Amino acid sequence: HSGYVSRMNTAELGYASGELGAGRRKKTDVIDPRVGFIMHCRVGGYVHKGDPLCTLYAADESTLARAQGMIRHAISLSDAPAAREKLLYALVTGQGEQMY
Repeated sequence: HSGYVSRMNTAELGYASGELGAGRRKKTDVIDPRVGFIMHCRVGGYVHKGDPLCTLYAADESTLARAQGMIRHAISLSDAPAAREKLLYALVTGQGEQMY
């Protein structure tokens, strides 16, 4: 459905990337350079029904299906724009700290 991107669970997106083979579960796992995804939406942005949220690159159908479900679950839409998260809380310098 159409709406504003109100939330992205970045941990879940990371797990979806790992499901595709773009990450490691353990140090000895091999990363597959053919796989991953490109996000086409951002928190606060508006998407229309049918717009792609991201493009997935997968090595096989089973990992594609699992990662696709994880990504769908990680992104929430709402009817109203979401409040933007603060990206900067404080600046620490040699002269002290400035809060934002």
